[in-house]
Amino acid sequence: MAVAPYIYNGWGSPPSPTTVMNATGVKWFTLAFVLSNGYCNPQWDGGRPLTGGVDQQTINTVRAAGGDVIPSFGGWSGNKLESSCGSAGELAAAYQKVINAYGLKAIDIDIEAAAYDSPTVQQRTVDALRTIRANNPGIKLYITFGTGQNGPTPASSTGPPRPVSPSTAGRSCRSTSAATARTWARSASAPPKVSRRPSRTPTATATTRPTGTPASPR
Repeated sequence: MAVAPYIYNGWGSPPSPTTVMNATGVKWFTLAFVLSNGYCNPQWDGGRPLTGGVDQQTINTVRAAGGDVIPSFGGWSGNKLESSCGSAGELAAAYQKVINAYGLKAIDIDIEAAAYDSPTVQQRTVDALRTIRANNPGIKLYITFGTGQNGPTPASSTGPPRPVSPSTAGRSCRSTSAATARTWARSASAPPKVSRRPSRTPTATATTRPTGTPASPR
């Protein structure tokens, strides 16, 4: 997997994944965003059904063309599962529900907004990911955090940084190392192993969202 540009069915008019795949050779997409419906229940964008809707149609289309997807949990706006779930066990079960629904090989945690400032939420997320890694051998766990043109942005900043231009967007999204995950978790004694993820370089036709920009115009 060289790149995995965003497809966000909750914003704008995304192009057909097969059009992008045929034009660019891209095989993987980051599918945004899995959020909470207000309780510890995963839904696309917090309101679209986990299965049977447009998001499943997108996944089926990508896979039929020989590609695959990485669902992204979190993003800038909306209710986060990491806050809505009351324990690491409940959060791990919510992650697992999505993994089981689609037989996933990888998931992404997009750390943005004030929800992740809480040490309790940080530890809950790390502990849940440890459970996911133990129960799903071989799964890839990616961590994404927002950056602007001047470097990483605080999760609880008053607003997301301005969108960057296509020439810099690929460099504005970076993944953490295990050492950074330890710093983020603060008190974690053994955080999950986090694989380095290639920058999500946008294509000329793909609908992409550099990390740190608003998840939707709401």
